Amino acid sequence: MSWTAAESLSWLSISPDSVTGTVTVTYQANETGASRTGTITVTASGATGSPKSISVTQGAAGQERHAGIA
Repeated sequence: MSWTAAESLSWLSISPDSVTGTVTVTYQANETGASRTGTITVTASGATGSPKSISVTQGAAGQERHAGIA
């Protein structure tokens, strides 16, 4: 099944691998005093539940980072 993945903000970068189904996400360091949130959307035409959005929240400098499926 073919699929695509896209990110919503410049500090997130994705590298989809449609052969293995792996999406690698990298991010730039957040050196600000505020958290920031972005979204990764994976779309597979015809798949149940598609598209699926994953919210990525990066804490301010020194805080933990989290990802979750919306």
